Amino acid sequence: MEDGPGLSSEGDWKLIWRLEVPPKVRVFWWRVVHEFLSARQIRHIERLAVCEVCGADQETIRHVLLECAVAKLFWENTKKLAGVEIPHMHPETWARDLLLAKVCPRREAAAIICGMWALWVARNRRHHGEQPIQDIAFDLWQIMHKANEVPLERIVVRWKPPEIGWMKCNVDGAYCPTDGSGATGLVLRDHRGAFAGARARWQKHSLNALSMEAQAVREGMEFALDKGIRKLVVATDCLELVKLWELGDRQRSVISPTLADIRHRSLSFEDFVLLFEGRSCNRVAHQCAKLVSSNSLVEEWPCPPPVLHDLLDADW
Repeated sequence: MEDGPGLSSEGDWKLIWRLEVPPKVRVFWWRVVHEFLSARQIRHIERLAVCEVCGADQETIRHVLLECAVAKLFWENTKKLAGVEIPHMHPETWARDLLLAKVCPRREAAAIICGMWALWVARNRRHHGEQPIQDIAFDLWQIMHKANEVPLERIVVRWKPPEIGWMKCNVDGAYCPTDGSGATGLVLRDHRGAFAGARARWQKHSLNALSMEAQAVREGMEFALDKGIRKLVVATDCLELVKLWELGDRQRSVISPTLADIRHRSLSFEDFVLLFEGRSCNRVAHQCAKLVSSNSLVEEWPCPPPVLHDLLDADW
């Protein structure tokens, strides 16, 4: 980006320094303004400039923070939960626009910039095969309120039962970037929350964390089909996976073959829904995934093991 009228690197930094955000976020935004971040299209570090999440032709900084399928879903949810909305900004000067009071209030700009920092960190974690950071709406709420105001109590979101006649399968995938191994975990419950079975399976290799989450969905569907279930809700705490599912044939991610298989398997059900739920609603499946290893490849529980009792009770 070239410096606009009346703006310079020193002027940029003065505006950034006034932001009520952590120092690391200020440094991050200075790098965004001057395009000092290594997005694929900007630095040409990667052989391909394509976005590995949504398949867009160019993964620019703006794409990661505003235009990617994951970013769009993030900002939709942030608007609902924290009241933070992305203002209208010029496509060339958008990063500096957020520093100007005429675009949006300073406190709201600070919240947006913090959200964009979280999106960039999540992008880097995905690139290295780590689990993205997903739940920061409460932190954005705190930025939007004065320090002397009484803080809003953190809302505990609990597991939501399916409708009568449906079964719900919460799934989770764990991934180790060192050797590509991991595990999938799942738990099946009815509309009353009654435990209907759980399974965990060690996975010797997967492409990345997103692929492991997709494999967990497929495992959950197989488990439900084995039990003759006709109406199934599969819940995952992976936002990227759900958004790619919603895009259907328009997405071109690395997990396209797995998504195609999931879509084919969904036809075996009378009704099927794949949805996102936060980690606080997915703790039982997460714990299941931790109960297998290379020495114990598959575990299945027709009744809940003692290690799950407290988590199941806490969901109610």
